[in-house]
Amino acid sequence: MVDLSQLYSNHTTLWEYVNKVKSTPDNTTESDDAKYPYPKEKVIRSITQRQKRLSKLEIQTICERYQNGASIYKLAADFGCHRRTISDTLKRNGIEVSHLASKKPELVKKIIELYAEMKTPKEVGAIVGVNGDTVRKVLKENGIYIRKSWEYPKR
Repeated sequence: MVDLSQLYSNHTTLWEYVNKVKSTPDNTTESDDAKYPYPKEKVIRSITQRQKRLSKLEIQTICERYQNGASIYKLAADFGCHRRTISDTLKRNGIEVSHLASKKPELVKKIIELYAEMKTPKEVGAIVGVNGDTVRKVLKENGIYIRKSWEYPKR
């Protein structure tokens, strides 16, 4: 039976190891290598994305853009934060976060308008920030005929 609180426990040993590496001046002692079998370059990593604090103006802009049809992923990319930060911000401001594009009336209206201009579902999706399959699903739910590839004008 393996005792996970001992040498091979990632929960405590990694933190002890990181603190030990930070506290030793030369970072290479024989006892470190014997006691901690983890390679140093794999333990200490840089933070890839720092926590973003959104200002009141940014929060207001996020709420408005989401209600006008922007996706959470698009907003996260635009504001330089994680999609979960956007989702939590919207929920804290009383906005229902829906994963269904068909529940966003402004987005549905925009999709239908763009599709009526003879754009393909993939092109419409790129413009509004959703997948082409999502565009097809919205069109189908609204009873709109989905054109075949040969029904588009040649370019």
